[in-house]
Order: sequence, then structure tokens, then C-alpha cells
Amino acid sequence: MINSEHSEINDLLDRTWHELGGRGTKGDLVTHVRMLLPPHLSTYLIDQGLGTKAGAYLRQTGEHGLPQAPEIDAHGTHAQLELLDESEFRYVVARQMDNSRTARRRAQQLADLAFERLGVVIDIDNPFAERSA
Repeated sequence: MINSEHSEINDLLDRTWHELGGRGTKGDLVTHVRMLLPPHLSTYLIDQGLGTKAGAYLRQTGEHGLPQAPEIDAHGTHAQLELLDESEFRYVVARQMDNSRTARRRAQQLADLAFERLGVVIDIDNPFAERSA
């Protein structure tokens, strides 16, 4: 896909997301984009990975480094960060903490594997500090 196509798809996703009021699922976004286009273009975009591009669009980070449209419930609904209410913020924070715990557990598993295979101890909080067992 050439850059102009990528840019046009992003613009289309952006316009559609705002038409949805900045709230909806990835499926909602894809469905609405497809409804705007003639069938041959819709098919072409699906072939080009429109669902993947829609997911990436929702995960984009803003100038603050936070996702612009985080997932706000267990049903896969996303919303613009500036539209979140208290319960939605709580859900997003809880998900980030779950992701953090999962990432720490995986990092520890990798550090354990490095010890098992290479005999080196890697502190996951300071992985570039050199130590030996």
C-alpha cells in the first residue's frame, strides 16, 4: 500500500470515528467505513486489512503518550480519552495494570530462561545491570 492510500484510509477512519461520536467498537468503525464506500472499494479495503488498520487507529497515542481511544469495557467498546467518565477511566486503569502485571511476569520468565540457559541473572527492574549467578 502506498503512502497516499494509507493516509486516505487514516483520514476516512478519522472522519468516521468522529461521526460515531468518538465511541464504538472496532467492528462499528469498520462497518461504518464500509457503508460509506461502493462495494468494490469496500472489498478492496477489507483485502488490505481494514480491520487491522481500524484497530491500529484506535490504539494510536496522542501527544501525552496515552491511547487516544482506549478500550473502556469488556465488550470491546473504545472511546476518545476526553469523553471517558469515572467508571470508564477505572476500567482503563485496571486494564493497564493487568497489562503491566502480565508484562512483568513475562519479563521474569525471560530472565529465568536466561539464567537457565546462560547462567546469568537479569534483574527485570534493571536489565542492563551486569551480574552473574
